[in-house]
Amino acid sequence: MKKDLMHTLSGTDRASAFRYLLEWEWPEHIESVLRQLLFLSLCEVAKGESTHEISTIDYLAAKLIWLISVHPKTSPSILHALAQQQPVAYLERIAENPNTLVKTLELLSRHPSPLVRAAVAENAKVEEQMLMRLVNDESVDVRYSIAENPHVPENILRLLVDDDNCYVSARANRTLNRLSPAQPAIIPWRQPSDERRGQRRTVQV
Repeated sequence: MKKDLMHTLSGTDRASAFRYLLEWEWPEHIESVLRQLLFLSLCEVAKGESTHEISTIDYLAAKLIWLISVHPKTSPSILHALAQQQPVAYLERIAENPNTLVKTLELLSRHPSPLVRAAVAENAKVEEQMLMRLVNDESVDVRYSIAENPHVPENILRLLVDDDNCYVSARANRTLNRLSPAQPAIIPWRQPSDERRGQRRTVQV
């Protein structure tokens, strides 16, 4: 796994980064990890050397970034900053986050990993101009993600109905039918003729 931002920072830089993150309000499960990391990093600064196994700090830092990436109320500016330097697994979560900015989604929609682009396609905030590009993406997974997104405009879904991949085409059809279910046929009412009105049903005994 590639190292994330927190892994590459020195003790002093880590402490500064963690103090920066503490400026926001977080739920307790994120606050507790932040406090642990801040304490370990400050110990490094005070001693002038690492007093803990580097794997401990790396593990907590990775956990912290993950928790922040998936938290639906994470500040969009933090998500945007993280989106420019994290491994694919984190970027997928950021692309799925409902609080992610449109400009962040635009950045991630051009990522070389189809997993990240597919996650962008699933976001309710993805814009039509991005979808017009992604609808021709070489990855079937990306196109399928668009096809199953109920927030995608109908004109985009109709393009995918003609997709070369049968699964993408079928999925786009199902999404369209869910958004605009076929109307039941209306049978016009006809005035019965005078002849039929005068008929009586006879019962044979």
